[in-house]
Amino acid sequence: MVKFSSVWELLKNIATKEGYPPPVSVDEDMCSGCGICAGLCPYEAVNIRRENGNSAARINTTLCRGCGVCAAACPSGAISVNLFEDSQLFAQVETPQASRL
Repeated sequence: MVKFSSVWELLKNIATKEGYPPPVSVDEDMCSGCGICAGLCPYEAVNIRRENGNSAARINTTLCRGCGVCAAACPSGAISVNLFEDSQLFAQVETPQASRL
């Protein structure tokens, strides 16, 4: 039996080698290193790296599933979800709400 998570992991690794962006990326210049993202990540894919007196989030792409929890919680807007455009995400959020009205 093949686990879906194993196939997903293999596909992410192939995509990275082919030059596709990782599911999530961090602009370390914008990141304050607050750690909110690391505390909320359900996959423990975010770590805070401390170097030369500065702190910044670092994404472990092997663990990351691209769910976007870290990006949604980031107060500085330093984390980007690369799998979807913002307009696609907003459309998914707004559609269920509109159907309830």
